[in-house]
Amino acid sequence: MDNNRKQVERHWAHLKDWRATATRYEQTTSGAMGVLSLAAALDWLKT
Repeated sequence: MDNNRKQVERHWAHLKDWRATATRYEQTTSGAMGVLSLAAALDWLKT
């Protein structure tokens, strides 16, 4: 169970990095969510 928590926290940290990019360059909520979805998908594919 502790291992799953570490994975979730690590993925959340990666998404926070992408969130900065999304909020800086995207003017709409849907655009920012698109960038975050892309980041989550790429992060998932790397694992």
